[in-house]
This record gives sequence, C-alpha cells and structure tokens, in this order.
Amino acid sequence: MDRAPVLLLCAVLLPPACATAREPRIHSVPDARVVLAEFARQLPARSRVTARVAYKGTLRGTLLKVTDDSIVLQTELVEEVPFDRLLALELDVAGNGGRASLTATLAASAIAGAALGVVVMLVLISSF
Repeated sequence: MDRAPVLLLCAVLLPPACATAREPRIHSVPDARVVLAEFARQLPARSRVTARVAYKGTLRGTLLKVTDDSIVLQTELVEEVPFDRLLALELDVAGNGGRASLTATLAASAIAGAALGVVVMLVLISSF
C-alpha cells in the first residue's frame, strides 16, 4: 500500500524530466558585422560617431557615407573602415562635447545640497 503513492509520483514526474533531456534548442545569433552594418545604414549622413577599430583604436569623426562593405569617416583625415575591422560604432548624442553629463551632475548635486539644507533647518527648528 505504501508503494502506490511513490509509483504514482514517479510516473507523474518522470516523463517531464525525460522531455528536458532532449537536445537543446540553438538560437542563431546574427553576425556582429551584419548588426553594425544595419546600424550604420540607419544613421543619417553627417552624424558624429565614435568607432572602435581593430588594430587602430578609437576614431571619432563625422560619418560621411556607408557602403556595403565599409563606412567612411571624416576625422583629421578621410578614413574608410571596413565592417570586418569595426568592433563598435556609437552615435555621439552630446553635441557639446559631453558637457551634458557634467550639467546633469551639477544639477543633481545642487538639488541634493538644497534637500540636505532643508533637512538641517527642520532639525534645528524642531529642537527649539
């Protein structure tokens, strides 16, 4: 009598456990060059970009054109970077040289300082 619940439990749990032992599904990941090429094609011409290039480092400049095999950047020189050497491509959104983050940091500091001042004044007022 004690074996019946155990056998029933084994019969219920065994098929789902065997089902997970099948071959795992493999999801295909697109090639990085394809993704970078699609991203580059969506950028408008004259966009400010930062490109990380294999064996060359980081290039910052203006995107002049995108071909099937490469991008053309205007840095100090006009440079053509093939997609197979392109490691990363980023759009520079801050047109003012990154000062937007500095402005946001200063604003957050000012707000935090004002909040701390209000708390100190409330503590002083409540102690009298």
